[in-house]
Amino acid sequence: PEIHPDRRLGDLSLPAQQIVEICRALASDARVLLMDEPTSSLQGHDVEHLFALIRRLAARGVAIVYISHFLEEVRRVAERYTVLRDGVSVALGTIAGTPNEALISAMVGRTSTGLFPTRARSAPGAVALRVEALASRPKLRSASLVLRRGEILGIAGLLGSGRTELVRALCGLAPVAAGRI
Repeated sequence: PEIHPDRRLGDLSLPAQQIVEICRALASDARVLLMDEPTSSLQGHDVEHLFALIRRLAARGVAIVYISHFLEEVRRVAERYTVLRDGVSVALGTIAGTPNEALISAMVGRTSTGLFPTRARSAPGAVALRVEALASRPKLRSASLVLRRGEILGIAGLLGSGRTELVRALCGLAPVAAGRI
């Protein structure tokens, strides 16, 4: 809805700018469409719309090169794959029937065994950080977490989910509207 012919491209959100770029390519009757990490700034429903568009374009005969390091995405949209490592094609084939382990091995240059060693579980340490119902405008409304000594905590979320605001508030770079650290 934010895309309007009277708006400047620079004033649009990054996902909207990506949509405009795809439309520009289609308006020029492109026969080949190159997409480099097209979902990097998209949220779930926008990703689904993009995948539906990719399928429609392919059905119309448009050739699509889809570049991504997310194997799940590649599996959803691609029929064939090429793996590059250090600027050289090291593997290619049909995606159906190729196990993820083979793709990962081609990407890293060795078998995936031992790439992610099992960590020995240790007893939880003392609480090092406790965050309760933290809020910081405009996106963060109620974030809570507990981090113990020796733990590694990952914070994940899509663009606009509040993850940046959480980290900024934790570091004292954004005012806290509510909650406790």
